[in-house]
Amino acid sequence: MSATPSLEVLFHQLSETMKKASAELNQEALSTWVTRCQEIAHYFQQGDESAYQQGQDLTCQLISYWPQLTPVIPRDLLWLLGGECLHFMPEEEIAVYQQLEEQRLAAEMSGEPFDWQAAKQILAAQTTGNQQRH
Repeated sequence: MSATPSLEVLFHQLSETMKKASAELNQEALSTWVTRCQEIAHYFQQGDESAYQQGQDLTCQLISYWPQLTPVIPRDLLWLLGGECLHFMPEEEIAVYQQLEEQRLAAEMSGEPFDWQAAKQILAAQTTGNQQRH
């Protein structure tokens, strides 16, 4: 089971999403961003320490230039990059991710496997259920 999603994989997902969006938006400039996402994915794969800062910078710039793409940016990416990227997440979403991290750490400390995606789905369902009752 996965502890957390791979930032390398998340940047590859983002680049694929942007490729589709660039076709829909007919904006050639997005292809440069796709290339940058692929480069940052490579930096994460290589263990480059600057990848986090470069990832944060790129993600924040992308949202600033194309805010309409914000909904298609993987939320895990925003959370795992942290820093300025957290400004693009609503408080309720941050609270879910904080609970998710607590569960992951508890599982890690007890030596139990932890499935990030399954736990996230359960928390999201609980949050949605709580919102519907209020």
